[in-house]
Amino acid sequence: MSVPSIKGTAYNSVHDDLHRMLDDGRLSEDELEARLSREERELLESKVLATKWYAIETYRKLLALVAQKDAKGPVDEYLIERGWRASTASSAPTRAPARAGARASRIWSPRSRACSTTSRAGASTSPRTRR
Repeated sequence: MSVPSIKGTAYNSVHDDLHRMLDDGRLSEDELEARLSREERELLESKVLATKWYAIETYRKLLALVAQKDAKGPVDEYLIERGWRASTASSAPTRAPARAGARASRIWSPRSRACSTTSRAGASTSPRTRR
């Protein structure tokens, strides 16, 4: 039976946050040793590969530790805010095309599962609507 897993690109944020907390002194090696198994601590010391799959249970434990240390209010609210920050950071376009001098932006359309370009005027140039 396979182990429920998460891709390295998603796991990396928690991995990096824990390293920042260690560097800032907000988390100690003793706390890590008390909360994580030897294998989990070794994983935390290894390089994260974007294409590798990581056990979701390990991710859950690391995320709970980050949330416990980082949340300034209810943990659920912190996790929701963290998810929003991650989604906006990963969906931001690297370069928006210009159309007739108007600034355009790329918008993800979950219905079409494709990106479409919309100008300020709102005219869509999605491949699905173009005729």
